[in-house]
Amino acid sequence: MARESQGLQIALVIFVILTLLLGVVAFLFYKQYDETSKKLEQALADAKKDAEAARNAIAENERLKEYIGVASSLRVDEIGEEVRRDFETYAPHFQGETRSYRAVVEYLGKTLRDREESLNAALAENEQLKTQIRQLEASKAPLVDQERARAESATSQLAAERIKFNEARQRLQDQAQQLQVRMDTVQKEAAEKVAAAEAKLAEERKRLQTTLSLLRERTETLRRVTEPTFERPDGVIRWVNQRARSVWISLGSADGLQRQTTFAVYPSTALDVGKAQRKGSIEVTEILGDHLAEARILEDNPADPIMPGDLIHTPVWTPGERQRFALADGMDIDGDGRSDLEIVLNIIRANGAIVDCYIDDEGNKTGEITTETRYLVLGVEPDERASEARRKARTELLRTADVYGLTKISLQELLARMGWSVQTPVIRYGAGANPADFRARPPGGVPPVSRQPVSEIFQPRTPPSRPRGY
Repeated sequence: MARESQGLQIALVIFVILTLLLGVVAFLFYKQYDETSKKLEQALADAKKDAEAARNAIAENERLKEYIGVASSLRVDEIGEEVRRDFETYAPHFQGETRSYRAVVEYLGKTLRDREESLNAALAENEQLKTQIRQLEASKAPLVDQERARAESATSQLAAERIKFNEARQRLQDQAQQLQVRMDTVQKEAAEKVAAAEAKLAEERKRLQTTLSLLRERTETLRRVTEPTFERPDGVIRWVNQRARSVWISLGSADGLQRQTTFAVYPSTALDVGKAQRKGSIEVTEILGDHLAEARILEDNPADPIMPGDLIHTPVWTPGERQRFALADGMDIDGDGRSDLEIVLNIIRANGAIVDCYIDDEGNKTGEITTETRYLVLGVEPDERASEARRKARTELLRTADVYGLTKISLQELLARMGWSVQTPVIRYGAGANPADFRARPPGGVPPVSRQPVSEIFQPRTPPSRPRGY
């Protein structure tokens, strides 16, 4: 019994000790838990305060952004850029050390007060001037009333005139609109007609160019086939009287031959009179029949006299046809530098030909080239002393001759083909004299050739030859 009580006591003691230990441990854990809870509550309180402070800071930041007038989404650097632009825009002359909105507001306020003071001073001065004006108006009231009455009368008259003016303007506008509509219609019709005319003109121009090209080709072909090229003779010599220096030719009234027509004479064996050597020239003096005429010998060669059967030809006359010519400038027959235009005109016309167009050495043009014009006679080309009008007229004439496809021939060639020669040369004296006119010329223009041995007296002399060795 005693042992059981002792066991219970030991168990009780152990239980008490364990209870005390558990109580101490529980107290220690509770104390630590309490301290930790207090710390957690303190931390939560601090976090709440910090969150409240952050919220207050954010709210203050938002209010500050609202105060300075920027968007709440802008960052500090973007706000700084906005502030810089505001300073440049609204306070470019601000020179303060602190560049802040408050300083700028103070600066602008001071500026505004200064301006208000200036404005108040100006208003006071203006009020003073108004007082003076009222005094003046009071003194001028009768005149003002009189002028006002006149002004009212003028206003009423102006209103009446304005009504008339508006009515007249409306009528003019209506008429202008009608005219505009009519003009638009006319312009449209004219534009359509012009367009149609231009299209037709372009078509006609194209057709004309084609026709001209074809005409040039056909003209060139026809010229090569039918044009007299000085190669075919016009007639022949029937009979020759050397004593009377006259001949009879196979041309007459039926051929349209006229007196004073000159011909060049070629050998009867010539196949191409354009390339043959000329024997002489004759001039018609009398028409004896349909195909018979008498002519005088103007030029011949005693060594190769004109004989029956010789051929005759002239480029200015064709049996049954009158040739037509155009003359360029520089018609100088004898080479004296003076114009012989009138002589050339008379020669051509005397041979039954027609001169459709010619220009003188001053550039004056007479007549026009036609489709019937056949030859263009070229004279001496103008030198540097010639006038601009002459050069221009010559160039235009040559261009027209090319368009019409005229055959070009020089004056000297024309005269040679006609058999014409200077019969009564005119010698001019003075400053314009030609030295060649005063040189001795043999009869007929050809130096005589002796058919017998020539005496040594008349032989050409030559200096003696130097002996060898010297």
